[in-house]
Amino acid sequence: MAFQLYEFKNTTQVSTALAQAVINSIQKELKQKDSINIAFSGGKSPLDFLKILSTFECEWQKCNISLVDERLVESHHPDSNAGVIKNYFLQNSAKVANFTPFFNSLSPIDVILKEANHTYKQPNLAILGMGNDGHTASLFPNALDFKESLTTEQNIVFIEPQNAPHKRLSMSLSALQKCDKLFLLIIGDEKKQIFNEAAKNININLPISYILHSKEVNCDVYFSK
Repeated sequence: MAFQLYEFKNTTQVSTALAQAVINSIQKELKQKDSINIAFSGGKSPLDFLKILSTFECEWQKCNISLVDERLVESHHPDSNAGVIKNYFLQNSAKVANFTPFFNSLSPIDVILKEANHTYKQPNLAILGMGNDGHTASLFPNALDFKESLTTEQNIVFIEPQNAPHKRLSMSLSALQKCDKLFLLIIGDEKKQIFNEAAKNININLPISYILHSKEVNCDVYFSK
């Protein structure tokens, strides 16, 4: 197994513990380099974590922030992950961090994908979430592009989920495994059951299993009910 599981009683505890762990990793990385690249996931699950993390004192001006994945919507759309990062993380102490979204305005898919890969900086750290279908980032098991996202060496890929809204861009499995360290935030018993199943072995129907059994990168898993 390539993961370590940490369990907490509630969302405040798990969000605070994850924030501290991320800060510790940032400080460790910055002892060895002048700057660090960090990729965040959006959605609803990490909102408390992002708000708490933004209040920690850190050399945020040395942190280059990017996304794990993004829906192809305008930044003011409520489903925009860039909007989540701006509204919940780039506040308080973290407002001086450097944020680069995958795109600044909607364009044809090939243009957006090219721009995202051109501006891509390999994250040292990435914070992941997991859906009730076992997807992580936007690597959906039923997406038409799913198998390619597992094998391509391209860093950012186009994904079109079949059972989720919006076309998307996502870090590929290859890009995720190039990180120095991954963190995974899981909240709720239903997701814990999916995690337990994925922890057994690699399962093409549970994309998170590729991370949990990776030979390339370790993942610290933070869970609360």
